[in-house]
Amino acid sequence: TNPFPVRRQLGEAPQKTHTQLLTMVWSRVPSTALTARTILVGRESVDSAYRAINKIMSNTGLSKHLSRLRYYEKPTKERERREYEKCLRIYNREMKKKVEFVMKQHAPLPPI
Repeated sequence: TNPFPVRRQLGEAPQKTHTQLLTMVWSRVPSTALTARTILVGRESVDSAYRAINKIMSNTGLSKHLSRLRYYEKPTKERERREYEKCLRIYNREMKKKVEFVMKQHAPLPPI
């Protein structure tokens, strides 16, 4: 119980703690992305291990998500980003369908 409660303006969301933010980050990362990831570090291969960790984090999207959480994102910019990501997912899905269709047409005939 805080004797000096923080006053908020009407409609303002409460601030999240670091634990809540980390829970949000880890809940959005696929569980298979970070399971069983062991990087062996030798005497002189610290740089290569660091590059491997960064590669894993960038492939899972964790580093991008953490960098977004570092600073406040205005609601309009967040809507624009989410709309762009939505359009990108739709585009990628449609392109995948087209490629599969073309590859199916050019598939070799089965032997008779």
